[in-house]
Amino acid sequence: MKRGPRTLAVILSLVVMAGGTITVWSGDSHAQAKYPTRAIELVVANPPGGSIDLTARVAAAFLNKRWGVPVNVINKPGGKAIPGSYEVFNAAPNGYTMFNDSAGTSEFLVVSERNLPFDIMQRTYIGTHSAVSYILATPANSPYKTLQGLIAEAKNNPQNLRYASLAGTTSIELAIRQFFSAIGADISKTKAVLCDGGAAVVTLTAGGHVSLGSAGTSGWLPSIKAETVQPLFITSKERNPLLPEVPTSTEVGLPTVTATNWFGISGPPKLPTHVVEVWDAALKDMAKDPGVIAQFKNIGAVPLYLNGQETRKFITDNLEDLKKFWN
Repeated sequence: MKRGPRTLAVILSLVVMAGGTITVWSGDSHAQAKYPTRAIELVVANPPGGSIDLTARVAAAFLNKRWGVPVNVINKPGGKAIPGSYEVFNAAPNGYTMFNDSAGTSEFLVVSERNLPFDIMQRTYIGTHSAVSYILATPANSPYKTLQGLIAEAKNNPQNLRYASLAGTTSIELAIRQFFSAIGADISKTKAVLCDGGAAVVTLTAGGHVSLGSAGTSGWLPSIKAETVQPLFITSKERNPLLPEVPTSTEVGLPTVTATNWFGISGPPKLPTHVVEVWDAALKDMAKDPGVIAQFKNIGAVPLYLNGQETRKFITDNLEDLKKFWN
């Protein structure tokens, strides 16, 4: 394969608008509708503590302050994120039940689940607010002291390599698959060691139980500082300010290793235009807010603004690339 999914880290920027009005017609009369005027539920179809949850809380705090109404993060994990996604999909299209979306709850869900009870692409995409990239790392005591040494082993003796695997369609797993594809090595001849999340990937790698692991920047920080792992590169186009010494995939000659998880906002189908406009303006302002940028940095994320149309196109483009890794 010659290229990987287009990286989200190439377009970074984001926002908020305090409110909006629009004329609502009822027969021959019309009235002004103000939004928002009451509490908003921002559903996260994942457990607390992960990147999607943490970025949602940063966004909610900003929106709460901006709009003067509560924006409450509601965690509804389980069922591969399908129940939480489905609940928002079926919510009243009034802007008071919204979804903190991600690559995992959009294109990855489309690829991994063929019989969903709803059409993901029918939801109303508002836009993105942040993204995280991934660092590939080896144990500090790895016999492969350089990236080139690891690549040589992967190509010549792949059966000797063990990598930490989430087993499903995730951005973390995508980074590993892109890496093997980029170097021309057969991942099927390696040994996948199954684990249940990014924290387990870090633990297995730091403990020397695998030859290679992929996880988000913030997840690696303690192990990198403790020098129990050796970071190889990050999948973003630019270096991460938390670990400025870690080169990018492009800098090490692997520009197609671009796996990135984006986070953003979507809502039920047929969300009114004035609601979409208020949220879009909010995301745009948020991307430029110094306080938000600092909070994202602390959790290993970067601000990322794409509007709804750009987000939909990005997802559609990515779907074709993802199908090459997961048939």
